[in-house]
Amino acid sequence: MKILFNILSTVSFLGIVAIVGGGTYVYVQKDALIAQAKEAAMAEVTAALPGLLSGALGGSTSGLVPDVGGDGAAGAASSIIPIPSAPLGLGF
Repeated sequence: MKILFNILSTVSFLGIVAIVGGGTYVYVQKDALIAQAKEAAMAEVTAALPGLLSGALGGSTSGLVPDVGGDGAAGAASSIIPIPSAPLGLGF
């Protein structure tokens, strides 16, 4: 039984060392990690901008504006479903 407890305590100790080591690495490298994240985000935004701008300037708008088909007000009014009224009282 003593051997089992020694093995479990060793595994627990190694887990704590790994957590502390990972946290220390992130703390020390936080500036570099933030810079990498900013660069990746800017690359994604830069890649997406031409498609977004062409749609906003009159190019293809597929996916940006839903197609309502014809008069939007008439289509919206015809899609309203009436809700049946509930009976009043207990009914006896």
